[in-house]
Amino acid sequence: MRVYEERIRPNFPCSKENPALFLSESGERISYQTMWRNLHVIAIAAVKVGLDLPQHLSWHSLRRSFATNFMEKQPDKVWVLMDLMGHLNPGTLHRYVRHSQSYYEKAIEEIVGSLTSETS
Repeated sequence: MRVYEERIRPNFPCSKENPALFLSESGERISYQTMWRNLHVIAIAAVKVGLDLPQHLSWHSLRRSFATNFMEKQPDKVWVLMDLMGHLNPGTLHRYVRHSQSYYEKAIEEIVGSLTSETS
């Protein structure tokens, strides 16, 4: 994203005036329909080269993946994640974080380990 923002986005017309992150060739905010179509084209190309993608890939799938990865790596920075995702309520953010079963098992092992080491 940093490369896009620093090197590519400035080449679009109106990039200084338009605050939207993704712009069309005319410098306007890219439409929702265009974003969906582009994701579909990218997904088809990725599958053709052998990338295993979820059957129902969507922009929200990518948001969920980002939120989950962020929280697993930086669980103490929930407020930062809320700001990055544009959420004002932790309950809204909670819908995006989808930890795996192995993540929960590891977390439980760590909690049990810390409790049993305290009582020893």
